[in-house]
Amino acid sequence: AHATTTTTNTATTLSTTTQQDIVYTIMIKNDSSFGSNLNDIQWLCQLIAKNNFLHKLHLSNVKHLLAFDKFHFLLQHSFLHTFNDDVSYPYLHEISINSYHHFNDDCFKLLLDVIDKKCPALTHLNVCRTDISAQSVKQLIAFWNAAHNVRHPLWSIDIEFCPKIKDDTLQLIWEYLQQHPLRKVYIKVTGKELFPDHLFDDQRLSVSVYPT
Repeated sequence: AHATTTTTNTATTLSTTTQQDIVYTIMIKNDSSFGSNLNDIQWLCQLIAKNNFLHKLHLSNVKHLLAFDKFHFLLQHSFLHTFNDDVSYPYLHEISINSYHHFNDDCFKLLLDVIDKKCPALTHLNVCRTDISAQSVKQLIAFWNAAHNVRHPLWSIDIEFCPKIKDDTLQLIWEYLQQHPLRKVYIKVTGKELFPDHLFDDQRLSVSVYPT
């Protein structure tokens, strides 16, 4: 079964994995109006809160929805809804929240809290082209180092083209990779001024460079 519903620039796609279980994708891209009123966000909250078969969540350049207060409301009334205390999202494998320059470390901390509590199967996280900094990278490493997350499957991280992630942040990532040589992980990050003594030889770390 396959169904698609579209509201303005918002598309929600449903696809099946088995005859019994239906998983769905939420994708909102380049929408300057969605989330400007509470009705939009409440509708999205109800969809997520009432159906934990969410497979992928993609929010790209949605300025109203990704503003801190709206984003906090979304997470609190969907994944972290009071009636969802015992509910997890075992089919959610990918979260992509990108291309919004006001999505900052506080927003990332909220998102990581949801991943920690509700997303035991998440493998891919994309927060590229946002305002996160080294603080978010430290939070991510702390998440991986937590005893209950030693076997968490999150392995693919895209933090490219985040202006506040400086070259010294690469050292934090490199040190983590050295300390965990057997962990499956792939991190895409962007540097600005890479010198010969700052080359990172690890297939798990992909470094792009800002054009000069």
